[in-house]
Amino acid sequence: MLGKLIKYEWKNTYKAGCLILLSLVATTFLGWLAFQSPMWRNNISYTDAQMPVAILMNVMSVFTLLFYVIMLIAAGLGIVIYLTLQFYRTMYSGEGYLTHTLPVTKNQLLISKILIGGVWSLLVTLGIILSVAALVSFMVMSALAGEYSVAEFWRLFLEEIGKMFKFFEMELDFELSARIGLWMIGLVSSHFITLTVVFGAISLGQLFAKHRVLMAIVCYIGVQMMSGLLESVTRVMTATVFDTVSSFGSYVDTNSIVSWAVKILLTAGMYLASWLVTSKKLNLE
Repeated sequence: MLGKLIKYEWKNTYKAGCLILLSLVATTFLGWLAFQSPMWRNNISYTDAQMPVAILMNVMSVFTLLFYVIMLIAAGLGIVIYLTLQFYRTMYSGEGYLTHTLPVTKNQLLISKILIGGVWSLLVTLGIILSVAALVSFMVMSALAGEYSVAEFWRLFLEEIGKMFKFFEMELDFELSARIGLWMIGLVSSHFITLTVVFGAISLGQLFAKHRVLMAIVCYIGVQMMSGLLESVTRVMTATVFDTVSSFGSYVDTNSIVSWAVKILLTAGMYLASWLVTSKKLNLE
């Protein structure tokens, strides 16, 4: 049944997810459009009659880039807001009466929503990254035309990143390349962790008779404050032990382990909160 739930959840969310991805394509086009103005092109002269038009195009380019940044932020926040509303609507509003009569367990319901939601959040994040990479390529084609090709720019950029990593490793005796894979896993899993915490806060908000949405927001803020406090305490404790560890790499590893332990405990706690509310304290609107 979990497979069927995942398919059903995908069908329920793919339209909004695809719409956000398409909006990123349109946003990327705006980025390309911004770099077509004269301010990004070298060795171009204008007559007095052409100058007002060139100035207007430059101003429009700046505003277009500003709008581009706003759209990227809106896409990142938009998918999380949509998934949050989708979870609330299907679990705790009128539609919840149908959801909770399905012959499935509460764990299957929660896992399907966290899994599909995390996938969509990850896809949108990848779309944002690709959009920014495309924007940098547009800049190279416009501002650095004749000096570097797009392929040459990215090759040199990656080479410099590699040199920076090697310098960092030599100076701090820290094998950064060996830890990049683990950090990437952390970045991917963060999407699923975020949704688990958000869904848990929504579930906790349902324990209140009135102002459930407001209380869900309060619960989320409270959980984040508690998490930040725990993170700070553990970082201070790790820093205290720093004098006794052998290298910077040991300090980073120790700090990462403690930080992940806090995240795992928080995620497990919020998942348990969702399960308990849906299983024992369900009170639909």
